[in-house]
Amino acid sequence: MKFKSKQYAEALYELLEFAPEEKTSEVLEKFVETMFENGDFGKMDEILEIFGKEWDRKEGVVGAKIVTAYEISEEAVEVLREYIISRTGASRVDVRNEIDEEILGGAIVEYEDKVLDASLKKDIKELKELIVS
Repeated sequence: MKFKSKQYAEALYELLEFAPEEKTSEVLEKFVETMFENGDFGKMDEILEIFGKEWDRKEGVVGAKIVTAYEISEEAVEVLREYIISRTGASRVDVRNEIDEEILGGAIVEYEDKVLDASLKKDIKELKELIVS
């Protein structure tokens, strides 16, 4: 029987969740052996990505990306972190800040399946479309 990457990821999560800490290495070895036996080791990157998202979801962790034209203060990051916590109910938000001078100003905030685009570039584009039409 062939398993999908999501099924492997969910199985790995459950195995690790209930395994005693001293058995973690053994569980991982057996998991990898099973993947080899099933000819599915090539799915490992996808499985680990899905596993990471599943782990974060069940642990109440949300990943977020903040794109700005320049480095922002830790206070601004904290305000955005608290906003995301209030919207998602997450216990923790892991924020990654990226610099992209092309957005000109403002910020683009991405978390879960949401994108909040408050960039100056987007505003200029919308204004241009309004003027042209």
